[in-house]
Amino acid sequence: MAIRFALLFAVVSLIAWPSAAQSWVTAVTPVPHATAVAADAALTIQFSEAIDPGSLTGLSIRVHGNRRGAYTLADVQYEGSTQTATVQLSETLVPGEELSVSVTTAVHNDGNQAMPMPFVWHVVAAVPGGTGTFIGGGAEAVGSVPYAIAASDFDGDGHLDLATADRGSNRVSILDGDGAGAFAAARTVIVGSQPEGIVAGDWNNDGAPDLATADAGTSTVTVLLNDGAGQFTTSSVAVGSGPHTIRAGDVNGDGFLDLVTSDFGAAALSVLIGDRLGGFARTSVSGTGATPELVMIRDVDADGDLDLVAPSFGGGTVRLFRNDGTGGFTAEPTQSVGTSLHGLCAGDLNDDGAVDVLAPSSGSNQLVRLTNDGSGTFDAEPSAPVSAAWFCRTGDIDGDGDLDAVVTAFGSAQVTAWRNDGTGTFTSVSTASTGTRPHGVVLGDWDEDGDLDLATANDGSASVTLRFNEGSVDIEDEPEDGGLGVVLEPIYPNPSTDTAAVAYRLRRPTAVRLTVYDLRGREMTVLVNDVQTSGSHAAAMDTEQLAVGTYLVRLEAEGQVQTQRMTVTR
Repeated sequence: MAIRFALLFAVVSLIAWPSAAQSWVTAVTPVPHATAVAADAALTIQFSEAIDPGSLTGLSIRVHGNRRGAYTLADVQYEGSTQTATVQLSETLVPGEELSVSVTTAVHNDGNQAMPMPFVWHVVAAVPGGTGTFIGGGAEAVGSVPYAIAASDFDGDGHLDLATADRGSNRVSILDGDGAGAFAAARTVIVGSQPEGIVAGDWNNDGAPDLATADAGTSTVTVLLNDGAGQFTTSSVAVGSGPHTIRAGDVNGDGFLDLVTSDFGAAALSVLIGDRLGGFARTSVSGTGATPELVMIRDVDADGDLDLVAPSFGGGTVRLFRNDGTGGFTAEPTQSVGTSLHGLCAGDLNDDGAVDVLAPSSGSNQLVRLTNDGSGTFDAEPSAPVSAAWFCRTGDIDGDGDLDAVVTAFGSAQVTAWRNDGTGTFTSVSTASTGTRPHGVVLGDWDEDGDLDLATANDGSASVTLRFNEGSVDIEDEPEDGGLGVVLEPIYPNPSTDTAAVAYRLRRPTAVRLTVYDLRGREMTVLVNDVQTSGSHAAAMDTEQLAVGTYLVRLEAEGQVQTQRMTVTR
C-alpha cells in the first residue's frame, strides 16, 4: 500500500467540487472527508464573492474536535485576489481526531450582505504510527452493562479520558487517563434510565468537551455539561420512544453542535438543535419506514451540509435523510443492502472524496461496505467475513493515511482489527481478547506514543478492556519467504540533551524515510529520505534544536512503519 501520510496535506492546492446551492464557499482544504490531515494544517476557504475580512472571525468560522472540544482561531488571513481565507487554529490536532468546520451565515461580502447558506465539512487528523496489532493493556471496572463508549479530554489535563454509558446502573462512568496508558478508578454521574448511546462534544462552546447519552428507558437525552475539570452537571431533553444511538454534528450550519438520536420505539429520528449554551430544542424526523437502531451524520451528497443515514432494524435497508442546509430533512427512498446492519461507522474508505459506510452484519456474518457514489447512493457489498460482530469504529490504526476499522465480536469476547488497502478492501490484522460481550469500541492514543489504541465497553463483565497498538515489528517476525525485515533500534542516548544517534537495520535495499514528530503529529525534521543499501545504518539527530519534551522517531520502509519514543531534556 502506498504511504499517504498527510503531513504533506497542508501544501495541497485548493480542490473544488460542485458548490452547494446558494453557498459562497466553492472550495476548501483540507478537502471534505480527508483522512490524514496534518496536526498543524491551516484551513483554506475559497469564496465566490469578495468577502469583508472583518466578518471572518471565530463567530463566523467555527471548528469542533471530538477530542478537544471547540477550537479557537489563532489567525485568519484573507487574500482578496483569490477570495480565499486562510485559518490557523490555536492548537494542534490530536492524532485521529475528527474535526468539523462550519462556515456560517455570519460571513458577509464586501457589500455587507450575509452569506445565504452555511457550509460544513468534516476531516480526520493524521496518525503518525502504529501497526494495527493490539497487545497488552488490561481491564477497568465501570458500571453495570456498559453499552457504549466515548473518548475525550474531560478533565483538561491534556490526556484522553474515557466515558461509558452504563445501561444497567443508569450512570455514566468516567475514567481519567494519565497519558501513559493508565486510568484512574471510575467515577460516575447519574443519567436517565437505560443509557444505550453516548457522545462527546462541546455543547456550550466553552472549550471543554461535554457528554450526552441516549436513555432508552426514559426516552430522553441527558446532557452532561463539563466545568472544564471533568465535573458534570446534568439536564434532560425528551426525545422519541426508546432512543438507541446518539450522534453529534452541526446540522443547521450555525457553528454549534446539534444532536441526533435513533428512536427505536418510535420508528423515527429526533434532531436536537443546540442553542450554543448547552440547551437543545427537539424536532422529529419521521419516515424511517422501520425501526431505526442506528444513525450516522455525514455530508453524503457533497453539498456542504450534514445528512442522516439510518438502517432499518432487521429490514435489510438504509434510508438517506437529505439536509436542506438549515437542518430540515427529507426522507429519500430506501436503499436495499440485503442484510441487517449493526454499528455503523463512516469515512472515505476508498479515497474517492465521498464518505462511505462500514457496518458489521449479524445476518450474513460479513463486514459490509456501503460505497457512496458521491450523491448519497450506496452500493452494498461484503468486504470481509466476520462472526458475531456488533459494533465498529474507523481510524488509521497502521499510520498509512487511510481509514482502517476495529470490530467487536459480541458473542466471542474479541475485537478484530481490519487493515484497509486504500481501496476499501479490508484484511484482518489482529484479534485481541476483551471482557464478556464487548459492545462499543473507541480508538485513541491512550499512551501518547503517536498511534491509535483501542478500548471496548463489555456489557457482560461491567468493564472496559484496554489494548495498545504495537509500535514496531521485530526483524525475527519476518516471513521465511524473504519478506522485508526492518528494525529501528532504541535511540541513544535517551533522554538526550544535544545530539542522539538513530540506528536501524535493513534486510534489503529499499527506500527509507526517517522522520521526527512531536506527540501532536507535527513533523519536526526529516533525518533520511533516500534509497539505502541493506545492513546497518545510523543517522545523527540534533536534539538541541528541539524543545524539551517527548518525540517520536518514525522509520518507514516498504510498507513497514516503526517508531521509537525519545525524550529531550536540558
